[in-house]
Amino acid sequence: MLWNPLYVPFKIPYEDLEENYEVAYINAMHSYDNDDNGEIDEIEMEIVKIKTGTLHANHPYFIRAKSEYTILQLSYENTTLHATEETTLNCSSIYMDYAIVGSYKHIKGTEFASMPADRYYAISIDGGWWQIPEDASLYPFRAYLSMTARDGSPVKVSDEAMRSIRIREKGEGTTDIEEVKGENGEVKTIYDLQGRRVEVPNKGLYIINGKKVLIK
Repeated sequence: MLWNPLYVPFKIPYEDLEENYEVAYINAMHSYDNDDNGEIDEIEMEIVKIKTGTLHANHPYFIRAKSEYTILQLSYENTTLHATEETTLNCSSIYMDYAIVGSYKHIKGTEFASMPADRYYAISIDGGWWQIPEDASLYPFRAYLSMTARDGSPVKVSDEAMRSIRIREKGEGTTDIEEVKGENGEVKTIYDLQGRRVEVPNKGLYIINGKKVLIK
């Protein structure tokens, strides 16, 4: 099951969701130079699962169903509706500014081109953040991510890393390549982090048999 943004104008007790859904908050942003060439080739957002308490109104969270047969549908009566406001979470590093913005607007892709950040991202069907093209739209009750290099930043980021940003649950790490070999010792289908098939991988992070693998 994939994570999706949750942004609503009312509070939700976690106990109302825990039977059918998992919920998480945004904890940090990380960047990696996996092949040690001085260029950032992976950016990821770290999220942490919520186990108790209440989700605040007008605050971006992530939610996913525990079963593939569960449809995300929230229905409340006699609840307090808050004014629908945009909330921005700043999650910056030393050289990059990241902002996660919850929105109730329908924003066309062309509108992002006139906004001040370098790049804007929305959650794609593969569960990661992908740069928003001009012919796409962001629908209400969602969140978007912006990324801007700070003035004077010496950091060089690859086009692949700028194009998509992975979401990683805290505690989810990489596994050794020996763990994902087939019965006869062969490594099965390998993909890079952008979903492209790789025949001969170099050092770096790959998806092998559905697992994230660090090849050293």
